[in-house]
Amino acid sequence: MQAVKEISNSSISKIATCSSIVYLYLGHAEFVFNTTLKAVAEHLNSVEYLGLKNCYRVSQKIVNKIFPDLKIGGYYTLPI
Repeated sequence: MQAVKEISNSSISKIATCSSIVYLYLGHAEFVFNTTLKAVAEHLNSVEYLGLKNCYRVSQKIVNKIFPDLKIGGYYTLPI
């Protein structure tokens, strides 16, 4: 698997319209923000795994609030 570092919020929002996605890895994407995760949460109801390794612009508090029961990969790398 190769990490995509140049994905944008608008691209992720478009991906979020694919409601059948179960595994979503956004690790190492420098442009993933809390607002991005909110868009994912609103549209991707079937996601079981969300990879966020080294997504430093994402708040752990937001992840806990939006995805309380979701398996989060790389969770330990998120700032509080």
